[in-house]
Amino acid sequence: MKSDIQKFLALKIALVNEKAKLEARLAEISKALGGAASVAASAPSPAAPTTTTPGKRTFSAATKAKMRAAQKARWAAIKAKKTAKADSK
Repeated sequence: MKSDIQKFLALKIALVNEKAKLEARLAEISKALGGAASVAASAPSPAAPTTTTPGKRTFSAATKAKMRAAQKARWAAIKAKKTAKADSK
């Protein structure tokens, strides 16, 4: 198991080094093409979220009242069926 961890760490280090080399090469290419923006600044960071999370959705008082009434009607229908079954037995 220890060798697996060592292999993982070696691979991670190799990938980080390769990323740095690629970013440097892309910066050189960008500079040669006349671009002044750095590559690291234009690429989004993997740790930073790409989209913002929306706020909590809220319902108006009228909508809540409609939902409450609909739920009461559903429960009344269920209870009516149960009492009808109990009465028929």
